[in-house]
Amino acid sequence: MSADRLTLAVAGHVDHGKTALTGALTGVDTDRLPEERRRGLSIRPGYADLPLPSGRAASVVDLPGHERFVRHMIGGAAGVDGALLCVACHDGVMPQSREHLEVLGLMGVPVVAVAMTFADRARPGEAVGGLAGVEGVPVVAVAAPDGRGVEELRRELDRGLTERASAGEGEARLPIDRAFSVAGAGTVVTGTLIGAGGLAEGDVVRVEPSGARGRVRRVEAVSYTHLTLPTKIV
Repeated sequence: MSADRLTLAVAGHVDHGKTALTGALTGVDTDRLPEERRRGLSIRPGYADLPLPSGRAASVVDLPGHERFVRHMIGGAAGVDGALLCVACHDGVMPQSREHLEVLGLMGVPVVAVAMTFADRARPGEAVGGLAGVEGVPVVAVAAPDGRGVEELRRELDRGLTERASAGEGEARLPIDRAFSVAGAGTVVTGTLIGAGGLAEGDVVRVEPSGARGRVRRVEAVSYTHLTLPTKIV
């Protein structure tokens, strides 16, 4: 399993246009649950492929923005390479704008671009001025319905993710989401692979914090809309 594919989290306050912008960037509606579509509200992280001008493979995780679903947001942001922060032009910085930035900072996920959404409704102004965590980050005004600024944003994301990849992440790591036993297979763990390396059959791994060692017998990658999701190691 290679870690070459880059992953971008789309973060920000509820109703700040994250899902619509993700759709404009990827062509995929990431609100796949009937309840999400009925309420017009993301509940679970959504996934899609992200075409980049450089041809580099990338994926998007559209994070829920409502304060009630911050745990789902944290789960979706685990192991991503960078983040796109969405701030609505007509609303400005809101509580979950700051909360998502704080969570991303604690997880070591850099913001590679800021999208000022709903540029068709209001001027961006200085809506992100003084917001900690986005200093020096490119800010692009976008309007998902008519595609305004989307290609410019795509170029900025490409540049930011490429710089992130070039910096390297050290040896491969797999934060474990679940661990269980399967008859005839042994211990199975799932998680999202991060780091510059990869994992393959026969590799020796170290389990922290115990320091116990084991050998990989099989690696499986589950796909959803062509996106590589949590890796399963036996």
